[in-house]
Amino acid sequence: MRFFKATTNESGIIQVKLCINREGIVKYVEIQRDRTTIKNINTLKSYLKGSAGYKFQPSSEAPEYECGKITFRIDNSRNNRLR
Repeated sequence: MRFFKATTNESGIIQVKLCINREGIVKYVEIQRDRTTIKNINTLKSYLKGSAGYKFQPSSEAPEYECGKITFRIDNSRNNRLR
């Protein structure tokens, strides 16, 4: 899985539900609002877009579609900022 950088000054959790096909391509993404503490719409859109761009390992033996969740824990506290 590759990582992406989204610019935000907030700290919190963003959880995304996603479904992938056998080819490892993300076909569906949705913010799980009841599990997400960050509410800034631009930040959420950025993480949704980044999640949709993930490419997973293909598997011909996998179900036609498989769904799961990714949880992003964002910590912009003073102790975790790069100098």
